[in-house]
Order: sequence, then C-alpha cells, then structure tokens
Amino acid sequence: MVTFAMDVRSASLPAALRSASLQSAPSRRTSATKMTQSTLNDQVQDIITTHRVDVREPLLRERLLAEFVGTFFLVMTVGIGVASGSDMAPVAIGLMLAVQIYT
Repeated sequence: MVTFAMDVRSASLPAALRSASLQSAPSRRTSATKMTQSTLNDQVQDIITTHRVDVREPLLRERLLAEFVGTFFLVMTVGIGVASGSDMAPVAIGLMLAVQIYT
C-alpha cells in the first residue's frame, strides 16, 4: 500500500525522511532504520576518534609484578592438579591459561 499524505510530524523531518513517507510501510521502516543506523554509526565513530585518551607505558615493576602473579597462579594450578590426580586437571590448567590470556 502506498501513502501520499504527509502528517504534521513529518513536516519537520529532513527531506530524505519525508521522501520515505511516500514509500510502502515495510520499505519505509527499512529506509528510516538504515538512515538512523548510519547516523548513529557516524556519531559513534566521531566519539571514538575525538575522545581518545593517551595511556602511559606500564612501568617495569608493573610488568614484572603481572608476570610474577600470572606465573604463580599457573604453577599453583598445575601443582594442585597433579597432586590431586584428578581427571579434570588439564581442564583447570587450560581455564587458567584462558583467564590469563583474556585478562
């Protein structure tokens, strides 16, 4: 169904959105959604590029502490897994590695 009448709300819209009111209802929603999505994407990209914060390089002691803590937990997990003799020890070790990689 094609509508040719414009209501009062669409009079204040930009020309591209007003032309969408001449389309059928499903395509009208699709084009308005695409236009809104592209506008939203532009706004998000603008925020990302203009609001960046410079982060300092980590200090040597911070990097060494992180390495020590990670190595400690990995060795502790392997030790407890081997000492317990559980069949789930490889799973625990793998999960510990995954946590260390993704954090």
